[in-house]
Amino acid sequence: MIDIQYGILKEIPVPEKYGVIACIANVTITQPDGHKEDDAALIFCRKSYGFGRSHLILRQNMHGVLETEVLIKMATHACMCLFGSFMPDVTHKLADLILDNTDDLVLHPPEDVLIEEKKREKEIERMGLHLVLNDTTLVDAR
Repeated sequence: MIDIQYGILKEIPVPEKYGVIACIANVTITQPDGHKEDDAALIFCRKSYGFGRSHLILRQNMHGVLETEVLIKMATHACMCLFGSFMPDVTHKLADLILDNTDDLVLHPPEDVLIEEKKREKEIERMGLHLVLNDTTLVDAR
């Protein structure tokens, strides 16, 4: 059994009709032999009664995404894992999601950088140097 620990999730906006939720996060995968691997991953979660199945695509596996055959294999595998069978329309949508989010995944920063950014933002807000209300910046004295 593989143990997966997720870091901070960065949600990706996905149209409702896709039937999935997509996120990018740093993950730590622990193999049964104890070997640990840290990498960023594109995470698909099936929307069914909350969250159902999930599927990870690691950053290190994105090297062939620009080749059509590799992209279709990745999307087909994701479709099989999430929905249990091959569905051409869903596979096409997943391929689009993979391709559209390749740059975000490849450029995703390590977990410690994200934690430091969150701490810095909280400190700025606490000091009143940057105030945002309803996505409108009221004060920006950074």
